[in-house]
Amino acid sequence: MIENIRILADYRGKRSGIPELLQSKVNVKIVNLVAGDYLIDEQVIVERKTNEDFIQLIGPSLALRLLISFGSIEYIMHASSKELAGIRGIGKAKAKGIKGFISCRYK
Repeated sequence: MIENIRILADYRGKRSGIPELLQSKVNVKIVNLVAGDYLIDEQVIVERKTNEDFIQLIGPSLALRLLISFGSIEYIMHASSKELAGIRGIGKAKAKGIKGFISCRYK
């Protein structure tokens, strides 16, 4: 076990099984975090995102149109705002919101 690393894991992420995997290598404590899923050594916050998070942002119909148009989530993530805005149901404002979601950094 790496004793000098301490991770606080949000209790809502316990279902993922990740905290249990980490506990075999580092000191993990399950807590209620205000922001993020993991706080590492009180310096770095990690927020996990899933496909479901992305679909909740745009809705299932639009998610399907994006997947049909781009072929994969990876290509959607690398698309420009202009490319996103070219999809039916996405205007400039929604394209900007999607790009903001994809590139969001914790502050």
